[in-house]
Amino acid sequence: VDIEQKNYYKLVFYAYEEKPDEEVINIFDVSKVGAVEFAASGEQLAIETITIPLEEQCEFPNGDTINFTMFSYNTMGPRVYFELENGNLDYDVRLKGIDDLGSEIYFYLSHIGGDGECWFVLEEDTGYDFSAEASQLTLQVYAVEMPEQSGEIGNDYQSIGEPFTIQLK
Repeated sequence: VDIEQKNYYKLVFYAYEEKPDEEVINIFDVSKVGAVEFAASGEQLAIETITIPLEEQCEFPNGDTINFTMFSYNTMGPRVYFELENGNLDYDVRLKGIDDLGSEIYFYLSHIGGDGECWFVLEEDTGYDFSAEASQLTLQVYAVEMPEQSGEIGNDYQSIGEPFTIQLK
């Protein structure tokens, strides 16, 4: 998307009734709730985005390595960008941290692209309000190995590597 020019967007919202005995949601149980259409330019967002270069690395027990490259934040929220050293990651990864005001923050792995772009985004449901008052953020990598057969990721995340601190101001 060319953020220099005006782009047109349409967001359509759907709701479904979850039925405890059904593993698959029937398409007929989904109903359209509403839609929002708008035009916007990302030019102002790009101007307001603060980026902080990172030079942190984390190696996993199997030898996979991720290199943290950038932290950014704007009105859309914070993101932590990284690159995969060998192009592969056999783990589900989370970032947990705390800012210098004592507020906890959580990120989940949002995107691993074949184009090399990878990032974590803020877990919205944690109630964390990224504060402009905070001057530093300390993050720790937590990971769980991806299952080889079941497809179900466990919840036994273990800390990997050393925590690292991002100076926000």
